[in-house]
Amino acid sequence: MNQNWYQTRKREGKCPFCGGAPTKGKVRCEKCRDSRSNYRKQRRLLGLCRDCSNPTPKGRARCLNCRVLGSTHLRGEEQQKAVDALKFFNGACWCCSSRTAGGAGEFHVDHKDDRFRGILCHNCNVSLGMLGDDENRILLLLSYLRKTAKKSVELKG
Repeated sequence: MNQNWYQTRKREGKCPFCGGAPTKGKVRCEKCRDSRSNYRKQRRLLGLCRDCSNPTPKGRARCLNCRVLGSTHLRGEEQQKAVDALKFFNGACWCCSSRTAGGAGEFHVDHKDDRFRGILCHNCNVSLGMLGDDENRILLLLSYLRKTAKKSVELKG
């Protein structure tokens, strides 16, 4: 659905999906809330993608292709690299191999030139971002961990 129509209807106090009167205190009307909710529940129970009806990885609402195609960052050759990588690694994080809920791999993009880098879980991606993608900072942090793991640090007060 066109995002402009959705926002316009929402601002006008109408159900964004059908244009009818929404349920009091809600954005959508009762009919759209029920049909949308049931549709997603059925898809999730059957293990089907909510967008294309292809099989999904466990715990996911969208298949690997739809996750990549829905990205606003990847286009053309970079998009195909991401699809191939997700299939090959089955969505696991390239750093820690996590597949747990909330930790399953998502594609990692270099935002300077929208280039596909790899697949990282949320924690690894955020950690890398906090370190500014700087190899020296990562090595310094690793050095710190190795030093402090061997001995406890005494603080003088």
